[in-house]
Amino acid sequence: MTSKPNPRPFARAKIGPWTNPQTGNAIIGICILGNRGLAAHLSTGGARALADQLHDLADELETSQAAKPPKVTEVPRARPRLTAADGTEEIPLPTSPAESE
Repeated sequence: MTSKPNPRPFARAKIGPWTNPQTGNAIIGICILGNRGLAAHLSTGGARALADQLHDLADELETSQAAKPPKVTEVPRARPRLTAADGTEEIPLPTSPAESE
């Protein structure tokens, strides 16, 4: 059984090294990992500052109206404009419903 990939971004933190590509020195710190790998490498001070900021944002979100999920409405998609090389607009050719998706 295979699970569907989660499109929602995620992050996790762990202690780990980062090697400076210029000097080759390994620096131990806090690694922030996301969907695409290493997103940030923080010192202890940087990690504490980010944690404080995240905590403040979480408090703000809990006390604001933003905590309520917005109503989902479908945004109408605009059709792409077809233009000739000289910039004049061209009339789209008729298509079947299967071709228009």
